[in-house]
Amino acid sequence: MQLPPIDLEIKKGACIAIKCNKDMGYTLIQLLLKKDTSSGGEIRFSNEKIKIGRSLLDEELYDSLTVKQYLTFFSSLYGVKADLGFALEATSLLDKVVDKISILTFSEKRHFI
Repeated sequence: MQLPPIDLEIKKGACIAIKCNKDMGYTLIQLLLKKDTSSGGEIRFSNEKIKIGRSLLDEELYDSLTVKQYLTFFSSLYGVKADLGFALEATSLLDKVVDKISILTFSEKRHFI
């Protein structure tokens, strides 16, 4: 699969998301992990360790956790020092911080993916 041109610089400690279809996501991860080669362009890394994760639109969420617990769990899992207030505000979930994932609407749950 040929990817469209991507020009991206990620600052140290930043976390990004790229929304794409399954095939493009698979290809991009293979390139980032150096398990595939590109026919053009380049991927450059600093000497720092990187963490790569993926999320699918139909991925199940941990319904028994609250919104705050969910964000805290994944930030600790990936070793990210996240500003939870900012994340909750940016995803319009600030008023849902103590609600369990199970009672969120479909749209609200998509903020996690």
